[in-house]
Amino acid sequence: ARTMASVDLTPELTCSFCLNIFTDPVTVPCGHSFCRTLESFQSNKKCSVHKKVLEYYCCEDATCICVSCRLDGEHRGHQVETLNEASEKKKEKMRNILQKLTSQREETKERVQNLEVVKRQVRGKTAGVTERFTPLIRDIGEQLEDLKKQVLGEISRQAAQVSLPISDLIQQLEIKKEELTRKMGDIKELCNMTNPLTVLQEQESDRRPSNPLLRSLHRYRAAEGPRVRRPQMI
Repeated sequence: ARTMASVDLTPELTCSFCLNIFTDPVTVPCGHSFCRTLESFQSNKKCSVHKKVLEYYCCEDATCICVSCRLDGEHRGHQVETLNEASEKKKEKMRNILQKLTSQREETKERVQNLEVVKRQVRGKTAGVTERFTPLIRDIGEQLEDLKKQVLGEISRQAAQVSLPISDLIQQLEIKKEELTRKMGDIKELCNMTNPLTVLQEQESDRRPSNPLLRSLHRYRAAEGPRVRRPQMI
């Protein structure tokens, strides 16, 4: 886009009377511009020194003067113009400023339009990228969920493989513990018997494989070693 040096136009567009930006500007013969509401006052304005109607414009001091100011006053010898000449020059200057402002406005308008086009293009590209990547992200999420299930399943399977033998061993040891407990109870019961004959008979029957308690007693006595048998009383 073309660039143009910025120009401070505020003084040129400010009414010298109300000190606001022109709302309905007009230019009087002296070359000054002001709001139209002040035109009637300005057209009849007289010189504050000679009390004569202002007819000329002093280019050096940029002010409107009367004929006496030009011939005998402080503006004598200065470059002066009639109010109409100075007004036309001021209008031409303002037309040039207006042309520059118009050009700047058109350039600004064109830049705004170009930026709007770029904005729409960016939105379109963003929508396209979103449309393409949304299914991909969804697929990745589904794959991650499947992988999670597979990993957790494999962990559970390996844990089961490790736990199963341990569970079997624990079950076997529980059975053995119950068997030992039962045998210990049988032995304690036998030890508490007061009838020697009953104790001895149970001891003899321990040799038979069909009696688990006596088999336990038999193994117990075998572990203690041979004993000297007492002679039986007749």
